Amino acid sequence: MVKSHGSLTGIEAKIEYHRVFEELRALYESWKCSAINWMQTEKLLDPSVEKRLMKQFNIQWAYADSIATEATQCLNQLKTVKKNLISKLELQIQAKTTATKKLITKVEKALKLARKKGFPLSNEIICTHRWQMSSSV
Repeated sequence: MVKSHGSLTGIEAKIEYHRVFEELRALYESWKCSAINWMQTEKLLDPSVEKRLMKQFNIQWAYADSIATEATQCLNQLKTVKKNLISKLELQIQAKTTATKKLITKVEKALKLARKKGFPLSNEIICTHRWQMSSSV
């Protein structure tokens, strides 16, 4: 829906724009958020959510059914996104761990080479260097 000078364009062009539509949309979204919260916290299913919506907000069954259906779809999408993000984070952690191990190996080789060339390095310097590297990551 595109608002254009007090009216809508597109398939809804015959419906005159009125502020009450925005208020109803805000109410609908608020009720949907309540339904999602109930599904998450109280583990309610569609039928229970519908009944609770009708009772608590005094709305008709058709609205309650629509809201409960949308809330279920939204919750399922959130669960899918959560799984996908966890998988992505696990892959990133593995990649960062591998890169860090390679960097540590490279630094240790450089320190061994420095010792062989005659630079006196004490274990205290090496430990301090490792600590600085790990705290900056």
